Formats: sequence, structure tokens, C-alpha cells
Amino acid sequence: MELKSQLEKLYRLYVPPFRVNRVKINPNIYFLPGKPTWLRLDGEYFSCSLSDFRRIVDWDWTDTKRYVRDTFDCDKFSMYFKSRLALDFGVNAVAVVLDYSSGHSYNVIFPVDDTPKIFEPQTDEVIEIKDRDRRLYSMANYTVLL
Repeated sequence: MELKSQLEKLYRLYVPPFRVNRVKINPNIYFLPGKPTWLRLDGEYFSCSLSDFRRIVDWDWTDTKRYVRDTFDCDKFSMYFKSRLALDFGVNAVAVVLDYSSGHSYNVIFPVDDTPKIFEPQTDEVIEIKDRDRRLYSMANYTVLL
């Protein structure tokens, strides 16, 4: 009985208890500051509403992972979050930003009903691009993996 209970808890951590309304989008129409280098990883992109992103973030446990310098640091957090959304929800319009000007990596999400937002996968913070802390999210010299 104890094993079954533990397996059920584990299942809830890995299998989403809800679905999101996935919508095909064209991320080319969105503006990001400066002139980033874009590296597209897919032919088609799917996103969801900002409220669905927030539901995903509330459920997701990326922010609970332990930071380990050079092993599981900011770039791994952002890649992990991007991969989880694609695998668990079919949402692949999540960018990994390699921000060389600030020495940091994070995500940009492209909600279907709002403007692009910075997402900090280490803290679950959603940030308006115009209101960003430019020390962490400079976006002066950066590459976008989409």
C-alpha cells in the first residue's frame, strides 16, 4: 500500500493533471530588443495563453531544482523548462535566451494573448521585457534558441 501511495505522488509530479489550449503561432511577429541571433529548432510553433503559462508554472517544479555551478546552472534551468513544456504540454514557443551581455540564461515565453515575457525558471518570475533588470536581462548581445 505504501509503495502504491509513493508511486501516485511521483506520477503527479511528472504527469500534468490538466491540459492547456495549444495554439499554433508565428513567433516572427514578436519583437525582442536589439538584434538577437535566432536559432530555430522547429518548423512550427505552439503556444498557449498567459493564464495557461501561469498554471503550468504553478505545477512545474523546475524552480525547486538545486543550482550547481557549471553542472545545473542558469542555461540548464532554461533548457529544462523549455523541454518540459514541449514534452508535457506540446508548447514549444518557449525560447532559451543565451544573454552574453549579462552572462545569464533565461526563457522568453510567447503567450497567444499577450506580448512576449521574460520567464526566470529559477524563481518562476514572469517579467515584462520593458521592465527588466538590465543587469540580469541585458538583451544587448544574445542568442535566442526557439
